Amino acid sequence: MKTIPFKFESGTLFVLDQILLPNIVEWIPVKSSERAYGVIKNMNVRGAPLIGFTGVFGLMFACLESSSYQELEIKADFLISARPTAVNLSFEINSCVSELKNKFSDFNSVSASDFCLNFVQRKINDLEKDNQKTANFLKEKLIEIYPEKEKFNILTICNTGRLACGTTGTALGAISTPNDHQMINKVFACETRPYLQGSRLTAFELEQENID
Repeated sequence: MKTIPFKFESGTLFVLDQILLPNIVEWIPVKSSERAYGVIKNMNVRGAPLIGFTGVFGLMFACLESSSYQELEIKADFLISARPTAVNLSFEINSCVSELKNKFSDFNSVSASDFCLNFVQRKINDLEKDNQKTANFLKEKLIEIYPEKEKFNILTICNTGRLACGTTGTALGAISTPNDHQMINKVFACETRPYLQGSRLTAFELEQENID
């Protein structure tokens, strides 16, 4: 079973509380820009791509809370301030606001909100394609470099799978795909701070996929 870090249902974003993993699986409902700010600030969601996506979902709610671009930009800056060092957060939010203003000269809260939703869904799909290219590249390289080996032991550091990216993931995603082809024997997950992402999150994701 693949780990899912968020889901959007009936106008509500549900994010998996990563602070509680692996012992407790709990979903946090997000229905406002302030709530989106909170789950980013408190590190309930983490990982650069996922933080960026959560920020745009927050911007989507901010559109419904605003009556002008001026109000929206204030809320956008507020969302970015949740994790000012997270480059994806500011990049995705600023990109979305820029595209939105180019698309609609006059602000309309509903149209703007729909635009943000389409924007983030497009970004998620694009990242998924990129992640799969990376994973397929690794799989083919393993076969090319080690043609005599059928299974591999791989070491990875921190957490770089779906919990961090919202998609297949980077380094951990590149492990997941060879595993789908029965190419993985064992994965060694190294530890990182401050939230022990190796033991809590990477190991959790590996167990979800029955990877030793």
